[in-house]
Amino acid sequence: MISTIVIVLLSFLIIYFPPLVGINTLHIVGVLSWIGIIHYNKNIQTTLKINKVISLFNYIALFMVYLLFIAVFNSTSSSIVSRMLFWAIDVIPACILISHICLKKKYQLIDMLKLLLIVGNIQGLIALITFIFPPVQSLIIERMVSLGFRDIFLQLAEHRMYGWSSSLTFSTPIAQGMFAVIAVYLSINKSMKYLLFTPLLLFSAVINARSSLVIILIGLLLIFLVALKLRKIKSFYRLFIIGAITTVLVLVMFQIIKTSAPQTYEWIVEGGQEITYFLRGDNVGYFTYVTDSTKYTMPTGTGFWFGEGVSNISEYHSSLQSDVGWTNDMWLGGLFYSVLIGLFFVRKLYQIQLQRNDEDLKSLQLNKFIAYFIFAVFITGNFKGIMFSINEVVTLVFLFYVFIVCRKDDNLVVR
Repeated sequence: MISTIVIVLLSFLIIYFPPLVGINTLHIVGVLSWIGIIHYNKNIQTTLKINKVISLFNYIALFMVYLLFIAVFNSTSSSIVSRMLFWAIDVIPACILISHICLKKKYQLIDMLKLLLIVGNIQGLIALITFIFPPVQSLIIERMVSLGFRDIFLQLAEHRMYGWSSSLTFSTPIAQGMFAVIAVYLSINKSMKYLLFTPLLLFSAVINARSSLVIILIGLLLIFLVALKLRKIKSFYRLFIIGAITTVLVLVMFQIIKTSAPQTYEWIVEGGQEITYFLRGDNVGYFTYVTDSTKYTMPTGTGFWFGEGVSNISEYHSSLQSDVGWTNDMWLGGLFYSVLIGLFFVRKLYQIQLQRNDEDLKSLQLNKFIAYFIFAVFITGNFKGIMFSINEVVTLVFLFYVFIVCRKDDNLVVR
């Protein structure tokens, strides 16, 4: 029981890294994880393939060396490697410790997903509490601003910013949307009980970022395609039932939001209309932004190939404003870096979908679904922000990689 509480708490902190004190939460989790790794050193060697774990660190070290060289060459700040440092000293060690504890408890992938759905629902519950009780939301947002977060969060809190995370406007709602889709997938292919996880996940996703609607739609489309491939009558029947239940849940949720927070409701509806117009071929609102060619202005000369060592172009070039991840990656390390970092994560997802699963889960195609879905999220999310950075999606990739690919075969249960 205690170990379960530990991994739930550790997972919540490493995934969402909510602001606690002046020290970054990731560093706190990182220190605790390294202590745990040192304590369980010999045991970890019985659950994980150490050579694969070490190779993960080696790749990240190479990225760091490259970016440091680019920073020196362009006389920019060496802080551009900070995301890699966070991965190496905080995120991956936490993933190692969580995976080890889970494997010692004989967790299989389905158990890991249950854990993540619980963690996601904790975030969803906090989002609901901050929505119902504005003083709680104000307390969290004011605390974030006092710890160095941007003052604009105070303004955004008028119609969003519900929950407790460091990335409530971008990657947190994306992660919540991902968890909701996974819950729907499991409810169709495993047990209807997983549908109970979806209400809080959907609520906390949609209420914080309209882009989560796109992620959810992509996930549902992928679920439908998997159902077509598996050709299971039972899956189509459940898909219909769950679709009807989800529709009712969404309608009820929107009615509650409309009554309790009109500004938030109008903001969400506006986002839905923008998506509808975009599908019809018209660019409105944010889609005007992402289709604006100036948001894809690339560096020239050697900068195009190797970057200019700039992690966020708007901070260095006042005339250039772009949140697009692809653009910022190009300014950071050029085409060379952009291709390599993309291939790095694609390779990890490929290894995840290839890995042999326990016999009881073969028919679910869980590995493949997770890998393909995250791949789609990376592509879509990069139009909204910098995906290959410190965020929930990257953390989940590392966690799935360590738990699925790095685990030793004798931890694979064949039922």
